[in-house]
Amino acid sequence: MKNILYFILFWTIAFLIAVVFIVPETRPYQEAMEKFEKVVAEKKLNIQHDTQEPLYRHGFGIGYMVAKHSSFIVKMLLFQTFIVALIFLIFKSIPKSKPKNVLLPDPFNSVKNIASNLILFTLGVFNRRASEQLSFYFDLPVRSRLTGLMAYVTIFIAITFSYATPRSSMFMRFTWISYFQVFIVILLLVLVFFIKPFRKNYQRRLFWLSLCGMAVMWSMSMYTGYQLGQTQPDVAPADLMDASYFEPRILVVNMLIVLAFSFYIEVMKQISTQKARLDAEMSMAQRIQNDLLPVLEIDSHTFSLYGQTESATEVGGDYCDVIRLSDNCTVVAVGDVSGHNVAAGLTMAMLKTAFRTELSYLTDVERMVASLNETVYDNVNRNMFISLLFGMIDPVKHELTLINCGHPPMLHYSAKDESIYRYRTGGPALGLQRKSDYQSEKVEYASGDIFVFLSDGLIETANVNGEELGCEQVSDLLRSNSDKSPVDLYNVLIENAKAFRDQLPQRDDVTIVVLKMN
Repeated sequence: MKNILYFILFWTIAFLIAVVFIVPETRPYQEAMEKFEKVVAEKKLNIQHDTQEPLYRHGFGIGYMVAKHSSFIVKMLLFQTFIVALIFLIFKSIPKSKPKNVLLPDPFNSVKNIASNLILFTLGVFNRRASEQLSFYFDLPVRSRLTGLMAYVTIFIAITFSYATPRSSMFMRFTWISYFQVFIVILLLVLVFFIKPFRKNYQRRLFWLSLCGMAVMWSMSMYTGYQLGQTQPDVAPADLMDASYFEPRILVVNMLIVLAFSFYIEVMKQISTQKARLDAEMSMAQRIQNDLLPVLEIDSHTFSLYGQTESATEVGGDYCDVIRLSDNCTVVAVGDVSGHNVAAGLTMAMLKTAFRTELSYLTDVERMVASLNETVYDNVNRNMFISLLFGMIDPVKHELTLINCGHPPMLHYSAKDESIYRYRTGGPALGLQRKSDYQSEKVEYASGDIFVFLSDGLIETANVNGEELGCEQVSDLLRSNSDKSPVDLYNVLIENAKAFRDQLPQRDDVTIVVLKMN
């Protein structure tokens, strides 16, 4: 059944080629054009050769031949059927090999796609491939779909207006036939772009509806020529030089326009396919990272905590974590991998694994960080580095052991004197050099004290004037909102950062962990 449908399609294409290119060069067709010229002369119609309606003239010629030379038509169709069957058998026997190292990834498939577009723009008929490319627009916003629709409409109208339209009263009533094809195609495009129920089996619907529209257009044109052929038996000689349906220069220009647009569509299909695959991979990476960096929220009798990361892109390079080592030891960590892309996200995942592994062998915090630095140095690209800030909470001694590895300072709000302290003690960022020394610092705390671990994405938030939010403003916000819970304080910091940058997009990952001691 599939081969029969293919054969019918081949035969139809061959028939259209014969009707458009071969038949106009035959004597019966020229006789029909002579008849056409006689009718024009007798009725004294004001039609110049360069403004005569080509569609009507061609329809007249074909209809006249059906009326006067039916035997010629039958012989032509039989000969065409033989040629098409031969070409079809040869085509089916050709192996479907795909040459490599060419401009288009799949040349054989691309040629068929381009041929489908040529059929669409020259005949107004959607086949499967010409319809399939429209699915690219289905998930786009309305504005993008309107832009795509205008691109198609513009080319159809340009091709239609390349040929002259009639200026006589007799042929004016047939002018709409020229635009009937364009109207049908535009209507079908509107339906498939904006009416979701129409998209069910839309490829098949577009093919049959567009084919029926073209058949109706040709039938009307041929019927008019047939009527004139029956009622006007005499033939008068005429100059046939301008009787050709196509003017070669216009035909070549239109074919080049359609070919260029077809190549553009083919390239866009390749780009959209690659983009869809990349989007799917990015979406998967984002889900994995969200699993690695869940929202941190703890409310215990010793402290309450809230924190999370907001990435500037789909996959970020910031890291935050809370690790409970024992009843009397909890670690809070914030890190920042240079960059905020997929590579940074993968490095962040490695950091989390390495950091937790090193903590499981913890005996001395400074030696542990030195060992972590060596691991990062051996496994991270030389163009990348990692800043890390972490503190170990000891609720028995009411102290926090802090190490800062090239990270922005931790902010400490003291409830006793309402002061803000900043701590930078530690050492260089991880991965800069293989051997580095790190120093820890012990910070005593009391009930009501607040510690804020943050990344540079917050304090480096910039507005339209290039001014940065800075540590000073963050400290003021912390002091004025010290009575709030960790989650409320987190929201205050985030909302103020958004208000500060106004319409500017977030340019770096923002990580905040708020720790309030009970």
